[in-house]
Amino acid sequence: MNRNTQALVLLLALGAASSVRADKVISNGELYVDGRRVFVKTAVPLRNFASDDFRSRADILIGKGYNNFKLNLYWVDYDGDGDGALEPNALVMLNELIGHIRAQGAFCALSFETYNVGGGGVPAPFFTAHPEAQAVNQHGQLAYDTYYATNKAIPSIFHPAYLSASRAFIKNVVRGVDPAKVLYYETTVEPQYVGGDWLDFSNAARDAYQQYCAANGLTYSWPPSTSNLQWNIFRARALAEWIDGDAQAIREVAGPSALVAVDFLEAGYSTPNPVNGDNATFLGHLNGASILQCNWHWNPYTATPFETAYDLANSLQPTKHWAISEHMTLNGSDFRGDDISALLQHTLSRGNRFGWEIVNTLNNTNDSFSVYNDDWSPKSEIATLDNNHAYWMSLGHGGQAEPYVGEFVSQSYPSQMVSGATYPVSIELQNLGTVTWGAGTRLGTTEPMDRLSPFADGSWLGANRAASVAGPTAVGEVARFAFTMTAPTVTQPTTFVEHFGLVEDGVQWFSRPALAQLWFSIEVVPDQPDAGAPGPDAAGPLTPDAEGEVPDAETAGPDAAGVEPDAAGTEPDGSEFAEPDARAPSARDVGSRDGALARADAAIAGLGGDSGLEVASGSGCACGPQGAASPFSMVSLILAGLWFLRGRAPRRATHHPGRDRSAAAT
Repeated sequence: MNRNTQALVLLLALGAASSVRADKVISNGELYVDGRRVFVKTAVPLRNFASDDFRSRADILIGKGYNNFKLNLYWVDYDGDGDGALEPNALVMLNELIGHIRAQGAFCALSFETYNVGGGGVPAPFFTAHPEAQAVNQHGQLAYDTYYATNKAIPSIFHPAYLSASRAFIKNVVRGVDPAKVLYYETTVEPQYVGGDWLDFSNAARDAYQQYCAANGLTYSWPPSTSNLQWNIFRARALAEWIDGDAQAIREVAGPSALVAVDFLEAGYSTPNPVNGDNATFLGHLNGASILQCNWHWNPYTATPFETAYDLANSLQPTKHWAISEHMTLNGSDFRGDDISALLQHTLSRGNRFGWEIVNTLNNTNDSFSVYNDDWSPKSEIATLDNNHAYWMSLGHGGQAEPYVGEFVSQSYPSQMVSGATYPVSIELQNLGTVTWGAGTRLGTTEPMDRLSPFADGSWLGANRAASVAGPTAVGEVARFAFTMTAPTVTQPTTFVEHFGLVEDGVQWFSRPALAQLWFSIEVVPDQPDAGAPGPDAAGPLTPDAEGEVPDAETAGPDAAGVEPDAAGTEPDGSEFAEPDARAPSARDVGSRDGALARADAAIAGLGGDSGLEVASGSGCACGPQGAASPFSMVSLILAGLWFLRGRAPRRATHHPGRDRSAAAT
């Protein structure tokens, strides 16, 4: 991470640790610490912090720009017998880690894993002491988490022994950690009953339902049908009351202003549903959340935005006053690397002004859930955010997504043209803004802006507008700009660098890609070239194939980072930029060597033979018929040298700056 990024991290993290209790407030969906706005990039490393010394790895993650760590505390790791009392010295390593992280200028949040669905860590001895505290499914069987295949016993959220022991554990941890060093707390992961089964039909749930019906003048019958709406409304309200009770336990110790985050598990469930009974009822009765973390926010199967959780969270935000974020904004297994830019933009457009949460921030190449490889290099799911850290954090800190943003995907054009000939070209860009692209979204000339292009022809909208988008392009979709270019008249091989940018005509030029970032480098040769200046191909102008692509055209694909170099020609993480410098290639850079090689190719081909050269053996010289000296002897030797160099150093394809996935472009 370069100095600018480090400075941004320290600014967002608001300095070093302090023994003075920080003022932490959610206002208008934004987090403020001591009066300053903070946008968090939260690392969630799934480890046992009661026994694991994570300090050195925390330093690595801070170096990658994380300014907050959410530490998941599994009940069983700190209280082996499940009575709520902590083991001796259970919090020693946790406190050392928290102090170390705060000393580096980053924040800490504590998440309590006290349930047994999809994670959690209810100690097994708890169920030995309280077997009646296990939930029961619709078949009258003891409930286990078969939905997430953990097969852990599921506690009844209605049973007083479970509520008492789990909340005692929560309070004892909060007492043992300085609240001034905790940014916020989080209730158990993805609060729910369970998917696949209907809970809860235990005696404790029966008693609670009977009391609910009596208090609300409702008819009571037991057991209810799983489709009974009255019973499912009760289940949803009980789920909210459970989470509110855990939040109250936290605030009884940490103070009434302590911030509490809650996951909202919503995947398009109908009403009623086994997970939470009824989405709207659950969220409407949830009163203890300062931060609501939506899940799901992106459909992993269709790679498109998922709006249901955001819609409901935003509808209640004016009265609940919570910050809206995501549970697992990114993780190593549910999202595709190519979707991350659109995904992050979408979180901002749907009201996330709090920050992003990344799971699992460990370095394990073979673990699909981890976002880093063994050597801490980023996997594709995190590369976009890490490699463009300063850009994304500044965008997040701004509180809203930019409406007109594009991301380079690919381009196709011939690197050489013949004067007067017409060639098909195209550029593809992904819509990462907040508005749909339409007929007004156009590819305009830049360097300078709105210059008249010498390649403009009848396919162009104007000499400064190459094309408009092929069709309506929603956020996250890829747009294609296809047009033709007619090579200008030249008397000798001449290299042109054509720059383009995206513009919403009548509104603004796009903030990304930068106005000089899209370019074609094209050598134009005379329409009747001599042997020293042949055209690009013996067959004449290139023609598109069945899919509209140009054979042997210069092409470029996206990279995992989409990084623009700084003034020194380096990416924000300090690695060497793919090109020797950050500027567009000049005619001298691209035209001289490539043109020479092209001319050598044609001249060699004109001499005949498979290799284009015939060299006599024995005499040490090249000879023509009857041993006469060939008029091409010297030319052949020169061309042989060029052919050798061609084989040793193949032509470097002109590519889009910073877009090559490989370490070195060729």
